Amino acid sequence: TSVIRDAPNREEIIARVAATTGTRLRVLPALEEARLAYVAARRWSGAGDRPLLVLDIGGGTVEIAYGTGHQPMLAMCLPLGARQVTRRWLPEGAAPAHRLRQVREDLRRALAEPPGLPAAAPGTRVLACSKTFAQLARLARTGDGTRLDLPGLRASADLLAATEVSRRGELPGISRHRAEQSLAGALVAEALMDACQAREVEICPWSTREGLLLEHLGLHHP
Repeated sequence: TSVIRDAPNREEIIARVAATTGTRLRVLPALEEARLAYVAARRWSGAGDRPLLVLDIGGGTVEIAYGTGHQPMLAMCLPLGARQVTRRWLPEGAAPAHRLRQVREDLRRALAEPPGLPAAAPGTRVLACSKTFAQLARLARTGDGTRLDLPGLRASADLLAATEVSRRGELPGISRHRAEQSLAGALVAEALMDACQAREVEICPWSTREGLLLEHLGLHHP
């Protein structure tokens, strides 16, 4: 995914893995990552032909997909992952209050630029497919960790901002190795839900990996 896809020494890494293991890595294109996340979420949800909006926050990118069938009608990939936003706008994962306001505004503008961003119209089921969303749901403690709403998400972002990076791993749901980028993940999730007019998301445990496996096994259609 984006970790290898965007690496300046990508070909060197792929060659070294191939020489060591005999396996040549295949790098997923950005839009394929979004499509496979949708395939997995559609199968997991059993949503029939109900409109489905899938949101996935990774380290380097954000994937968005929307559709009413087994394959998405729209798929997008944006360079707004939690690791990317941390490096760009939140050095060392922290920022004072005035800087947080600016980051929120920067993210709002970044998500307003892409044409055709899907909105969660009435009747649309919104699934969030990433460890970022899952950890934030556990932190917010909404729906026993199976759902996340905007008020809970905003409260979680404020809590993360007020907590030292070294102590965030002590918070419910936040793993130590993701502590530094957890604030960025919360701010991206908040901006993404706002931009897509989603007041609440369901946490889906399946994403790109499961979508790839389903297609290889021929099980992507219910």
